[in-house]
Amino acid sequence: MVYSQIKWLWGKLLPPMFCVVIAYIVLLILRIYAPSVFSQDYIGYEKQLIILAYIIAALAICWRGLGGFRGAGSGIKNPLQDRFFLLMNGVAAAVVIDHQSNDRNKDWSGPLFSDLYEITFIICLSVLVLLGITLLFTIYRKFRRKVDDNNSTTQHELNFRTESSLGKEGRDALNREAFAGHVAATIEKHTAKTNEGALTIGLYGPWGSGKTSIFDLMEREFDKSKSNPVIVRFQPWFFGKDYMNLIPEFLNKLIDSIKEHSRAYDAGLIRDLKAYRKFLTPISLRPPGLIINFKDLPVNTEFSKEYMDAEDMRKQIVERLKLADIKLIVLIDDLDRLDNKEIQMVFKLVRMIADFPKTTYIIAMDEEIVTNSLAQMYSKDFVRDVGKEYLEKFIQIPLYIPACDPVLLANLGWEMLEPILKAEEILVTPIQVKDILMQMEISPRNLQRLSNLYRLYLPLLHRDVFPLDLLSLLLIKVSKPGLFEFILKHSDFFLGKLKEDKMRTELMDKLKAAYAPYVAPLKKMFPSINYKEIKTEWIIQKRIGTPEHFWTYFMYSMPYQKLSEADMDSFYLALEQGFMEAEKQQSYLVNKTSPHEFHKKLGEKIDLSTDGRNLLLFAYLFTTFNKEYNKERSYSYSYERKTIISLFARLYGSPEEQSALKILFNDNETNLSLLGMIYDQKVGGEGLKQQIKNYLSVHFSYPVLMEHHEEDIERIFTAWSETAEEHQKRKILKAWSMEYGVGATIRFLMIDQPYEDKVLLNSYITVLQYVPIFVIREELGKMEPITSRKMMNEEFKKDSDPYLIILNYMDNTVYDYAIKELTEIYNNNGTPEYSFSQAIEDLCEFGDSERIRDIRSLHTQIQLQNHIQENQIDH
Repeated sequence: MVYSQIKWLWGKLLPPMFCVVIAYIVLLILRIYAPSVFSQDYIGYEKQLIILAYIIAALAICWRGLGGFRGAGSGIKNPLQDRFFLLMNGVAAAVVIDHQSNDRNKDWSGPLFSDLYEITFIICLSVLVLLGITLLFTIYRKFRRKVDDNNSTTQHELNFRTESSLGKEGRDALNREAFAGHVAATIEKHTAKTNEGALTIGLYGPWGSGKTSIFDLMEREFDKSKSNPVIVRFQPWFFGKDYMNLIPEFLNKLIDSIKEHSRAYDAGLIRDLKAYRKFLTPISLRPPGLIINFKDLPVNTEFSKEYMDAEDMRKQIVERLKLADIKLIVLIDDLDRLDNKEIQMVFKLVRMIADFPKTTYIIAMDEEIVTNSLAQMYSKDFVRDVGKEYLEKFIQIPLYIPACDPVLLANLGWEMLEPILKAEEILVTPIQVKDILMQMEISPRNLQRLSNLYRLYLPLLHRDVFPLDLLSLLLIKVSKPGLFEFILKHSDFFLGKLKEDKMRTELMDKLKAAYAPYVAPLKKMFPSINYKEIKTEWIIQKRIGTPEHFWTYFMYSMPYQKLSEADMDSFYLALEQGFMEAEKQQSYLVNKTSPHEFHKKLGEKIDLSTDGRNLLLFAYLFTTFNKEYNKERSYSYSYERKTIISLFARLYGSPEEQSALKILFNDNETNLSLLGMIYDQKVGGEGLKQQIKNYLSVHFSYPVLMEHHEEDIERIFTAWSETAEEHQKRKILKAWSMEYGVGATIRFLMIDQPYEDKVLLNSYITVLQYVPIFVIREELGKMEPITSRKMMNEEFKKDSDPYLIILNYMDNTVYDYAIKELTEIYNNNGTPEYSFSQAIEDLCEFGDSERIRDIRSLHTQIQLQNHIQENQIDH
C-alpha cells in the first residue's frame, strides 16, 4: 500500500519536476541569446504596452492557478490532481532558482524587464509558499476525512438495520447469485420470443427468507443483459386499503417504468395505456365524464359497451407490444401480506387485465399463506387443497427459493453482531456466536431483527446478563415467539423448581412436539430441565438458567430488590475513595435491597476482580466486621462471614497473601472471631495452620476468649486446641481451672453426648488430663454429691453450672462403674476391649489415688489371668 502511494505521488510530481528543468533551460536560453531585449530601457507607449501585457498575463495565470487553491480549500479536488496548477508551480520554481542563481539586478536598479522580473520572483515565491501550505492542508483534510469515515463506518455498523432487502448493489452473502442469474437468463431467453400471453412464475419461500433480495439479484442481472428489458417493481401492499386501486396503480407503475427505460419510447403505447387506465379506475378516483366502474368489470358477464371498449383497448395495447422492441418483466412482491380480496385482485390483474405479450410476471409469496387465503375464498369448508389447486392453475412455473446455507447464514449473523459486541467490549469468539445461530432456525429477515434487538438490549443489560444467553433468548423471541412465551409461562420447569415428575414429563413432551429443533439448545441454556445441577460459576456468569438471574432477561431490567452491576460499580468506586464513603454506599444499597443481596453480589464479583481490589474489599469488610462485632449476636450464618472467608480463600496463595495475613493477624480483640471462622473452614492448609498456631500462642487468653459469642468461643478454642502443643495446653488449662474455676475450664473439655457410663468415663478422663484431681476435689467439696441420674436431672432444673453437675455425677459414679466392669470381666475370665483397658490405665494415672487402688488391683489381675490363658493356648 505504501509503495503504491509513493508510486502515485511520483507520477504526480514528475511532470512539474520536468517542467522546472524545461523552464530553467528556457530562462538560460533567453539570458544567452536575448540579453539586448531585456536589458533595454523602454519608455513611452512601448513601456505602457509591456506593463499592461504583463499585468493581463499575470492576472490570467494567477486566476487559473488560484483555482487549485480554491479547490483544495473547499474540498472540491486535490491540487495534486490539477495538472496546470502543478506545471505553473514548476515554472515558479524555475524562476526562483534562476533569480537566486543568475540575476544580478536585485535592488530594483535595472531596466524595465529587470523590475518586472523582480515582481515575478516575488509572485512565484508566494505561489510556492502557498503550495506548501495547501499541500499540508490537503494532507490534514485527507487524514481528518479518514478518521471521520472510520467513525461514520463504526456508527453505521451500530445503527439499527432498516434494509428491507439486499439492494441492487448489496453483497450476496448467502451465495444465491448463481440461482438468481440462472432464473434471469432463462426468463430473458423466453422474452426474446413473441408470445401471445404473459408467463407467470411463482417464487415461493417463507416470510423473511430473502425473496425480495432474490428480486434484487435478478434485477442486477437484467441490467447487465443485452436485451435491456423494462423492469417493473410492483408492491401492491403499499397502495392503501381500497383493493380497487391496485389496477390503476399498477398501470401507473408500468407507464413510468417504460418512460424511464428509454426516451425513445412508443408514445402511442403510452397513450393507449393511459386511456386503458382510465377505463379501469374506480368511480371515486376517475375524472368527470367517465361512467364505467371497474368494480362491475370482473364480475359482470354481459358484454356492455364499456366492457367492449376496455377489451378493444387491451387488444390495441397487445398489438403495439408485439411490434414494439420492448420486453416487460414485472416483479410483484409481498403478495402474502395482502388480504383475500387483494390477492384475488392481483391474480385478475395478471390473468385478465395485464395479460400482455413479451411479458413475464414473477410473483413472490409464502405458498402456505396464499394457499390458505385462496381456500377461504373458493372453498366453503376452507379446504386447503382447493386453494392449492387454484394456485397451481395460476402459476405456470413454481420456483422455490433455495434454502439458506446454515454456515453462510451464521457468517452473515456474525458480521452483523460483531460490531455490537465489540462496542460493548464483550469478548466472545465467532464460533460461540455461529454455533448459536446454526443450532436454531432463523431466516435472513429474522437475522436482521435479531441484530436490531441485540443492538437495543445488549448495552442495557450486558453487565447483568450472560451475553450469549441473551442472544439465544432474543433469537427465540424473533424466530419462535410461541416458545418464548412457553419459557416465560413455565419458568419453574426450566429452572428446576417443578417437583412433580408427571408435570415435568408432560411439559417436556409438549416442548419436543412443538419445538423439537430447539430442545438441545434449551438444555444448554436450562440444564435443570435435564435434571442437572446448576454450577456455581453459572451464578457468577449470570446465566439465564439460574433462578437468581432468570427474570432479568425477561424484564430487561434488574428485578425488585436486586442489585445491578452499575450498583456494584458505585460501591467499588466509593471503596476506592475511602472506607467511610464505602460504608455510606453499602448502607444505601443494603437499604435498597437486603444484606443478603449485597453480599451475594460481592461474592459473585470475587472471582472476577483483581487481587488488589479483593484485598481492598477484604480490608474494608474486616474493619467493619470488627467495628460492628457484637458478642450477643451469632455470626455462624452471617453474610459478612461468608464473604470474608471467600475473599481470604481467594487471596491466600495470591501475590497479596502477605498483605491479607497482615490484616488477619492484626492485634484486635475481635479478629479472633474471623480467625476461628477461617480455621473452621480449613482454608489455607498446613501452612496457615502453623501461622494460626504462632499467633494464638501469643494472643490467646481466657479473657479475650470470653469477649466472643458462644459459637465463636467454640471455634476459637478448637483452633487453639488443635494447633497448640500438648504440654502447653495442660499448663494453660490447669492455670484456667485454678484462676477462673473448674466449671469455666471443663466446658471446653466436655462434649455433649448421651449420659452412658462408658461415655462418661472417657469424658471424665479427658477432664482429669487437663484439670488436677485436687482442684476438682476442692470445687466439688462445695457441692452435695450427685450419685444418680435422677439427682443430676433435679440439679439441672436449678440455676447451677451444668458442667459442674455432670462432673459431680461422673466423679461419684465412674470409679464404681470401672470396678463393676472389671469384676465382671475377671469372673468370666474375659478380656477387656483395648479402648476400655486404655481408659482404665488413664484413670489410674490421673484419678483419685485412694479410689483407684481396687481398680488398679483388678486390672492387674485381669492382665495376669489373660497372660496365663495365652500361654496355655500356646502349649
